[in-house]
Amino acid sequence: MKNGEQMQELTARETCRRLGVSLDYIYKLLYGGQLPARKVDKTWRISAAAVEERARQRESRAAA
Repeated sequence: MKNGEQMQELTARETCRRLGVSLDYIYKLLYGGQLPARKVDKTWRISAAAVEERARQRESRAAA
């Protein structure tokens, strides 16, 4: 990341929509440390790059 750039982040709800999984499953990944994120007050902020990588992995597994 370059100076002045901000990391793109998604909420838990945006993440579950992008991945096509339940919100409960996203929380399981978050609390298990399997999805890079940080908590701001009561809201999870999840790395958009990590979500996109996980989506690519899911798509490649589905195609196989």
